[in-house]
Amino acid sequence: MKHILISLEKYRSLMQRACPEQVSSSTVSEQTSPPTVPEIEVPIIDETIEDTPSEGLSIEHILAIIPKRAQNKANSLLHLLQPHLKWTKRGEIVIHDRPIANSHIADLVKYTVMRHIHKRLPTGGTEYIAILASINTPRSLIVNEQVIELLTQPTPTPSAWHSL
Repeated sequence: MKHILISLEKYRSLMQRACPEQVSSSTVSEQTSPPTVPEIEVPIIDETIEDTPSEGLSIEHILAIIPKRAQNKANSLLHLLQPHLKWTKRGEIVIHDRPIANSHIADLVKYTVMRHIHKRLPTGGTEYIAILASINTPRSLIVNEQVIELLTQPTPTPSAWHSL
């Protein structure tokens, strides 16, 4: 739900136009004291559920971060990854229902589809590379030679992450 703030006069005008027979100028009155808000109990939300992957950052938002020349491969890679890797609405990748702090799906995808942009693997890279290997990612989507090298090395499998 989206909210906007408008003046009381504008609100009255809009309501009058929307349903003139039901709304009179006396129906909406200015409040001299702030409205009272009923007290409600707010449940404490576990940090792993607070930023759920089902509400993850959209592929379109991720692609907007990636340079145009790499967006086609990034788009294909993201669609390939989506059933196997989740990310939060802030872009942090999620492994075993826990977001990896300071990771970002756009950094990882960008690292994969661009040639030699950083020498260091971005945060969450080890888990990300393991997922790329486990789903047998086509080499045509991987431009960065360092990622190709990492994929050919033995990496921990997703089931072995419990001990990490």
